Amino acid sequence: MLRRSLVVLTLTLIAVSASVLASEPPGAALLEDATSYAAQAGVSVDEGVRRLRLQQEIGDLDAALAADESETYAGLWIDDKNGYRVVARFTDPAAEARLRARVAGGRLAGLMETRSARWSLAELRQLRNEVRGHAKRGKIRTNSDINVFENRAEIYVLDDESKLHAAMAKSGARVPDGVVVRRVPRLAEPAAALNGGATLSTCTAGFTVQAPNEELGILTAGHCDNYQYAQGVLLPFRIGKKGGELDVQWHSVCDLFQVSNQFESGLGLRSVVGTRPRIAQATGSFVCKWGKATRRTCGWITSREYDPEGLFDFNPMDGTFMRVNGRGANLVDSGDSGGPWFVEGVAYGITSGTTPANLVGVILGDEDAVYMAINYVSGIGVSVLTSDPGPCNFPPLANFTGGVGKTGSTASFNASTSSDPDGSIVRYEWDFDDGTTGVSITPSMTHVYPSGTNAYWVMLTVTDNEGKRASTSREVCVPTILCISPLP
Repeated sequence: MLRRSLVVLTLTLIAVSASVLASEPPGAALLEDATSYAAQAGVSVDEGVRRLRLQQEIGDLDAALAADESETYAGLWIDDKNGYRVVARFTDPAAEARLRARVAGGRLAGLMETRSARWSLAELRQLRNEVRGHAKRGKIRTNSDINVFENRAEIYVLDDESKLHAAMAKSGARVPDGVVVRRVPRLAEPAAALNGGATLSTCTAGFTVQAPNEELGILTAGHCDNYQYAQGVLLPFRIGKKGGELDVQWHSVCDLFQVSNQFESGLGLRSVVGTRPRIAQATGSFVCKWGKATRRTCGWITSREYDPEGLFDFNPMDGTFMRVNGRGANLVDSGDSGGPWFVEGVAYGITSGTTPANLVGVILGDEDAVYMAINYVSGIGVSVLTSDPGPCNFPPLANFTGGVGKTGSTASFNASTSSDPDGSIVRYEWDFDDGTTGVSITPSMTHVYPSGTNAYWVMLTVTDNEGKRASTSREVCVPTILCISPLP
């Protein structure tokens, strides 16, 4: 009883605080914003202050409904063109009644209007992701949105809408009810482009690359700092290696920049049309590079057997690096590392550094450049783009918790911590390591193990709406007391 009284008292204090806040004189910042609102909405400044204060409470209500009514909630919006009201939609009339009870006696009670909906927000997101998956597999660029006013998902395409319909038909699918495909004059693009040769915080970007999961990225040298910024944006580090024949790392650029297969040549952007492996880069060949410090410089390959061990504090190398002499010109300097080497539109490699002048002995006073041949990027699992890429596609992340109790053999698992950064999980496959498996479209699963005591390795494989898969496994002990450490 005491606990209930404390809860009631706390809620009362919050309500009183909100009431006091609403009656307090507006601060200078709120007055400035309310003045802008009043001018554009055609109301008084006092009314602007009232509405801006209300919209904070409406935003909190929106978040609460999304969490508490996720299975039926279809979204809300503020309608300030017809007076001032809040319209909320639900697929279940009972949820509408719960909303009215939630706001009863509060400042929003007289402002709420409820409407029925066919689709919840969760359902619309799932339908949208299903269509987006087909579009990506068909290499059709799209934008998408969820229209809460019309209770539908919308897919925007540049091409004729029939192309998307045809792509789905090939898979035996069709655009589902609740989704509208619309042709638009242009699609949204990232604010800026990032090409090969771009300036990074401490180095130079090499060529643009793509991982097997279709994630797009940019190369630079492996000895560069893993924290690289481009145009003030931190590029997510993926993998880098420095040793043997490798001096390379790559960073993701998905959803951060507009990217293509182009690179800076110093004479304008060029498109990569192919790559040339080390074995096919003949000694005496003329090659050029771009770097943020020395910009465009060119020279002649003098060796393809160079080993920079000791000069760059690398791990032991195998003597596979390319060495280039500029015949009197210094070809690279600090900051050029990672930059592209090329001839025409063919990628040859990325800059590693220079040899010290006192060790060259070719032409007194100059330094040779050193670069890693481009074929070795396969060592970090990427390939150089030789055509314009399709949209990024991130793989899902598989994760689950659970196990059996201290006694017994019934296990409960929950894979709700699995996720997909650009879509949704649509399938959960379980291997219980006792000769049985299970499949579900929801993250929860139970399984009864054979009687007795044993340890099992449970494997979960998740599939996202674009067909990408990921797996993880965890030990389960029957009963739990067998395990050295309990499952989370």
